[in-house]
Amino acid sequence: MSICKLMIYDFMYKTGNLESVLKVKLYDRYDLEKGIDYCQWLEEMRYKKEPFYKFNLKEFIIWANKKIKRNK
Repeated sequence: MSICKLMIYDFMYKTGNLESVLKVKLYDRYDLEKGIDYCQWLEEMRYKKEPFYKFNLKEFIIWANKKIKRNK
């Protein structure tokens, strides 16, 4: 399982979704939900950080949920 790299960069480096620049969404609610699923799956396997990018799983879940609620 993997998640959208652009979404990871937005979370890690606050790059944004680039929607205002490119006039297209590069990731959406579906990607955010899959990202949450991925992080929860890793937490079930007792990870605290994502193994490749090393970001905090709990912080990502909180961030993604806020983005989903903001875009309802």
